[in-house]
Amino acid sequence: MEDQKGLKRLMDERIAKLNDLKEKGVEPYPHSFIPKDKAADLHKRFSKLKKAEHTKVKGVVAGRIRSIRVMGKVSFADLEDSTGRIQLYFRLDNFEKSEFKLLKKLDSGDFLGAEGIIFKTKTGELTIEVKKFTILSKAIRPLPSNWYGLKDPETRYRNRAIDLVMNPEVKKVFEMRTKAITLMREFLEKEGFIEVETPLLQPVYGGANANPFMTHLNSLNMDIYLAISPELYLKRLIVGGYDKVYTICKNFRNEGIDRSHNPEFTMMECYASYWDYNDMMKLTEEMYDYIFKKILGTTKVKFEGKTLDFKAPWKKMTMYQAIKKFTGVQVKGLNKAEILAEVKKAGLKFEHDKKASRGIIIIELFDQFCSDNIMQPTHIIDHPWESTPLCKVHRKNKDLIERFEPFAFGYELGNAYTELNDPIRQRELFEDQVKRMDGGEEETHPQDEEFIEAMEYGMPPTGGLGIGFDRLVMFLTGQRSIRDVIFFPFMRGKKEAIKGRKLSIAPEIFQKFPDLTVGVVLAKGINNKGKSKEIRDLIKAEIKNKQIKQLGLEPNIIAWREAFKSFGAKKYKSSVEAVTKRILDNKELNQINNVVDIYNYICFKHLVPLGGDDLDHVDGSIILKYAKGDEQFIRLNSDENAPPKEGEIVYSDDKEILCRRWNWRECDKSKMTEDTKNVALVVEGLPPVDNIKEITKELAGLIKKVCGGEVTFEIITKNNPEVGL
Repeated sequence: MEDQKGLKRLMDERIAKLNDLKEKGVEPYPHSFIPKDKAADLHKRFSKLKKAEHTKVKGVVAGRIRSIRVMGKVSFADLEDSTGRIQLYFRLDNFEKSEFKLLKKLDSGDFLGAEGIIFKTKTGELTIEVKKFTILSKAIRPLPSNWYGLKDPETRYRNRAIDLVMNPEVKKVFEMRTKAITLMREFLEKEGFIEVETPLLQPVYGGANANPFMTHLNSLNMDIYLAISPELYLKRLIVGGYDKVYTICKNFRNEGIDRSHNPEFTMMECYASYWDYNDMMKLTEEMYDYIFKKILGTTKVKFEGKTLDFKAPWKKMTMYQAIKKFTGVQVKGLNKAEILAEVKKAGLKFEHDKKASRGIIIIELFDQFCSDNIMQPTHIIDHPWESTPLCKVHRKNKDLIERFEPFAFGYELGNAYTELNDPIRQRELFEDQVKRMDGGEEETHPQDEEFIEAMEYGMPPTGGLGIGFDRLVMFLTGQRSIRDVIFFPFMRGKKEAIKGRKLSIAPEIFQKFPDLTVGVVLAKGINNKGKSKEIRDLIKAEIKNKQIKQLGLEPNIIAWREAFKSFGAKKYKSSVEAVTKRILDNKELNQINNVVDIYNYICFKHLVPLGGDDLDHVDGSIILKYAKGDEQFIRLNSDENAPPKEGEIVYSDDKEILCRRWNWRECDKSKMTEDTKNVALVVEGLPPVDNIKEITKELAGLIKKVCGGEVTFEIITKNNPEVGL
């Protein structure tokens, strides 16, 4: 509430300045201004200018004021355009007194045009001595501060315009995206492909197994769909005589939203006559290789702490081989019953439809146990025929189709086939899809009669490929969420977004530990750079004060040992015991980063477990619950899925587990680094600890003091089992 009052006061002050300008006859929103120079060009052109050296060159610039310092007879401002910043110098001698006074009506965020002589100050700052200036736009809303106000992802995605202003690295990401789409076109055109356009509004949706968005065309009184794929239209162009076609378009799928899915996304899809899926594999890896080398100068990228190499050629693995590698189950040559018997023998908790066919069982095994474990770029080839009705049967095995999906870091990057060009078989498969749709199955193909009719005129052997462009950009730029590479990602309504995300404790945990108390600190817009000497000194002082003869005799440690034994983790210590022992053994746990150093200090001082997660990398809500034993969990510095055992107590988000067991923080996904801006920290207390609120308040105070930002805290108990994030 106080922040809203402060914002209103600042906006009222700016509006008063705006009205004052108008009363003085100054138009604060003129129609145009022609800048002749860019900041970056001026810096490059006059880089060899000596300190205190003046030129006779006149510069004409325009941009946003990022800071302004109005003094007596001189004033300075930093002006930012699309290429960088340049300093402006205003001297009373160059203006009428009334004109010079207008500078007091300017604020950071305003747009200004300026004309003057270029020189370098005594400190070496390239500067324009302004002889004439024009107010181009008076901003009535103040810019956020550098650390508070525009680091929270929810706020950034909703306010992309100001996100680009305040966070230069965001602008660089989207500049790389633009280069990537240009290079994709360049690559495909070198390969002989012609760019075409296909309808986004379609009377029959098809080309993928996905739920469509439906709308209504009033003038023809008919229901129509937003495109889920351009495939069926591109194939008609192949029938029509084009050898190689591609499109870069928006697709719309009415499905889940997470860090790798957005309902509206960009797809590149291409088709080539006389090619098969082997040709499309080569095209895929060479396209990635080409784009990455052109932009980065290398095919290697760092993604979530792992080095991935997109250099062509990529590894190939059949779906059968992937299942064998990641589950130990050999499905080749086995029928459905035999496969399920092997799955049971392997001890896998496999969720599946009992009516599912052999092929669907194989697909589900891959989806549940394999795809998330594929780190380096890999083509998964030769899928069961049930996976799609649009692909040609494998030339060596009628149970399979010639399909591949490229994967990296557990993400599917695309989809490709040796395309089915038999119109009779195509009709049969579509009719089967319609029956399955009538039977209640979702994500099936309706029958597109016009497409089949086109195929009946004859379609040559064809290879087809679809590449998710947004995911390509995620890897190219090292962004962990698809929302960070889409200018305007789809967002929930503000009220739903605020209410929807939470941190909670499952009821069954309180059944076992009714006196459990958890303090939650939310810190948003923090500065976690560097290592605080103050926290290091606090830890050193606490080491001197601590009187611990034997950890195993400390009441707090005993309580956590018993808690761990109760859910089967008998040989493991709680994190508080491990952290305390390492600090006492001088293992330098106070040299990680500010947030981690602070919570290690509080852990050591009060002998309570602490930890937390980087909220920018968590998918949805966080819950403390019992592990199922087969969930996704990638440990620190490891590529392998290492899920906790069934019955162990863990924190999890909407997608995967976030800790090894209860308060052990060993997840690559949500670890805190110097770049962390938004965190949720937890302080966990079991009897005899009865002062969790005071400890949590102390933690929040230290985070605020050292890291800044907006810091709040709440307490979770059996009667209050959740807090909003």
